[in-house]
Amino acid sequence: MRLVVDTNRIVAALVKDGFSRSVILHFDGELITVGLAEEELRRHAREITEKAGISETGLWLILERLFSRITVLDDRVIAVYLDEAKEIMRGIDDADVPFVAAALATRSPIWSDDKHFQRQSRVDVITSKQLAEKLGRGSL
Repeated sequence: MRLVVDTNRIVAALVKDGFSRSVILHFDGELITVGLAEEELRRHAREITEKAGISETGLWLILERLFSRITVLDDRVIAVYLDEAKEIMRGIDDADVPFVAAALATRSPIWSDDKHFQRQSRVDVITSKQLAEKLGRGSL
């Protein structure tokens, strides 16, 4: 199984050593994301460290560990699908267009707990709860 990982799941893995971190570090499949995720994480590093109660050094160490398990798609891979993704996300959330484009490019579901993804029906989205059930872990 391959999943496109939304930034919110990476943030969850940084903030707490829980389900999201466990999935990223131990998932028996391929995890992919887009360059935008890295940019968002860098832009919000201070907020994340405060929320997680960790130092900036600690944040970068955890982030490095997480990204050793997540492939960042080259922008050229998703570029072909950006127009279609924009159409899908029109009126929903333009910021998530790259994730939808990645899902289209790789024919993979998006792993996200953002409810706005549920407002479209063109790409599959799996929530953490659904993923836990699929992996046989009934509780988060």
